[in-house]
Amino acid sequence: IVLYEMLAGRTPFSGESPVSVAYQHVSEFAAPPSTLNPDVSPELDAIVMRALEKGPADRYPTAEAMREDLLRYLQGLPVDAALNTAMATRLVDAPPPPPPTAPPEEAYRQAMPMPPARGISWGVILGVIAVLIVTTVGFFFVARGLGDPDPEALLISVPDITSFTQAQAEEAIQDADLRIQTSREASDEVSEGLVVRTEPPAGAKVDAKSTVRVIISDGPETFAVPNVRGLDVATATAELTAQNLNVQIDEVNDVQVVAGIVISQDPPAGTTQLRNTSVLLTVSKGPKEVILIEYFGFEEAQATLALTNLGVEVNRELEFHPTVPEGIVIRTNPAAGVVINETDTVTVIVSRGPEPVEVPNVLGDEADAARNAIELLGLQYSEGEPTEVPINSGLGGTVQSQFPTAGVLLEPGGLVTVSIGFEPEPPPEEPPPEGDGDG
Repeated sequence: IVLYEMLAGRTPFSGESPVSVAYQHVSEFAAPPSTLNPDVSPELDAIVMRALEKGPADRYPTAEAMREDLLRYLQGLPVDAALNTAMATRLVDAPPPPPPTAPPEEAYRQAMPMPPARGISWGVILGVIAVLIVTTVGFFFVARGLGDPDPEALLISVPDITSFTQAQAEEAIQDADLRIQTSREASDEVSEGLVVRTEPPAGAKVDAKSTVRVIISDGPETFAVPNVRGLDVATATAELTAQNLNVQIDEVNDVQVVAGIVISQDPPAGTTQLRNTSVLLTVSKGPKEVILIEYFGFEEAQATLALTNLGVEVNRELEFHPTVPEGIVIRTNPAAGVVINETDTVTVIVSRGPEPVEVPNVLGDEADAARNAIELLGLQYSEGEPTEVPINSGLGGTVQSQFPTAGVLLEPGGLVTVSIGFEPEPPPEEPPPEGDGDG
């Protein structure tokens, strides 16, 4: 990658995020450096592209092998990469190189003073020399055993494959010379089918061929809605909250369900919902309560309709009343101002009008006594045509007849007419007859 950047002026892959760059490493091939820098020869293209091969078997087996290929390139000899990599854009059209007659270090020293060959620019040569220095120094220390290698250097970093598809994750893990084991779990943050995390986590150092557990998202976690119908609202709320569901309450009047009990729920029991989904509980407030208004003076039909609309049952009673007309409400039971609910019964007391009065029997009573008896009952007294009674019968001034007769029912204020007896004037006495005189 360092040699590529020195030759092309940029890294093989670039993107807006590390995930984007990692994805390109896994699924895309870098463009040959010559496409960005025309001074790069096909042989050097082949060396760089072989070093960037994705399969370990296609890359240089060691840094020393790459260094030797770079030395061949500087000597103008055919490079091994052009004959072995599938990524080379062109092969060098040259006969096979003769066996090297000098060790690599000597060949390197011989190559240093050479002028640019086959149109190779000094910039390219300097880049190759820099890479040679790095690989030579590394090889020198390893070859001579100057100190034990750092154990960490032999470990492999677990790649960051968060949000990769399973296929992409498998390819990235295998390319890192690791083994993969997949499992699935719910995730509210990562879409279904993408990688949630790895175990060990990304960046952890592990031995080659180690198994990395890759957790794939099953999508957001869902929760079963329990059946809370018939429960009191506190218990229902606790059960729904335990399932990571929210609760909304709508209170309604209900004549059949006791106040505080759940009548229905939405969504229904048995469905599965996302975390924090709201479940609407319809909770009974019990029967509707109202305050009875004053129905005195209402017509019976009006009062009955109004009470029926409240949902209460209505009974009817009739009662005489001296002043309230027939068919008009006198009162209710319970009385006005009392709180009732839909299950109660209200009795409406309706006037039958004034109570009828039984006509008294006043036959034979003196006129004044008859008047008092009739008027005391709220009836009207009236005298009709008098009735003649025998002289000296003692019936004069007494009631000889009445209408209506005794026992008849009259409304208060009804008229009773009586006939008072009277004795006719006795005839005048006749004078005695004149007698005969004697003298």
